[in-house]
Amino acid sequence: MVPKTNLTKTLTIGFLNKKVEENLVNYCEHYDIVLTNEEATFYEVEKIMNKRKEEL
Repeated sequence: MVPKTNLTKTLTIGFLNKKVEENLVNYCEHYDIVLTNEEATFYEVEKIMNKRKEEL
């Protein structure tokens, strides 16, 4: 992971597939978006990014 001091415009995404209940809080503290579905792929990331582009 890149140190936050080196970030300007970065979106961090965590893929949490195992021990979700145990690790969710920790992931939410370290990532902007946390995908918890085992079927989550980069397709979901692309959808999120495209939606954000539409909002701008």
